Amino acid sequence: KKEKTPATSSPWCQYERLRERALLKCDSIHRTLSAKAEIAAATLAHHEAFLRKRDVRREEREELERQQLEAELSEERTRQWLIFLALASFAGGCESSYLLAL
Repeated sequence: KKEKTPATSSPWCQYERLRERALLKCDSIHRTLSAKAEIAAATLAHHEAFLRKRDVRREEREELERQQLEAELSEERTRQWLIFLALASFAGGCESSYLLAL
């Protein structure tokens, strides 16, 4: 007489159990990878926002520096004109060739 094996030990049942475990493992891996992809996307968005903000601050800083340089240049030109006018008024009684020498 041949002993009957339980239905759960048949090759088909073993295949189904292995298949179910593999599907669960794939689902777990998929969820893990999806979560990591979301984290990576959020991190990338954060870094892009940081870089845009840094670029805007740099542009604002460069514009402020340009304005300051222009103001200093304007002040220097004004100072030079005032010196020239003071010398011209001081030398008012001198010959015109003296003014040309300045």
